[in-house]
Amino acid sequence: MKGNIGKGSEIFAFFGDYYKFLGEYYEPENTDDYWESMMNASEKILGKYATCDFYLLARGMLLLTAIWLSDSKFKGNAKGSWLISFNKFQ
Repeated sequence: MKGNIGKGSEIFAFFGDYYKFLGEYYEPENTDDYWESMMNASEKILGKYATCDFYLLARGMLLLTAIWLSDSKFKGNAKGSWLISFNKFQ
């Protein structure tokens, strides 16, 4: 069944925010500042869409993006190991 995901919808806005997020954090750095900033940005996006029906999709996309960034760039590196939680929004 089709849904309203066109321009002007909340999910359209989320994908715009996600695209900006991905552009900002696409090249991960092995620093605490980078990972803290990325997680804060994730939480800010999740807070913005916390009451939307696609919240779990948004949360999953951000979580998998963080895992992908960590795993693809720092596999086997203890400093780059990931521990991710969005406890604030559960």
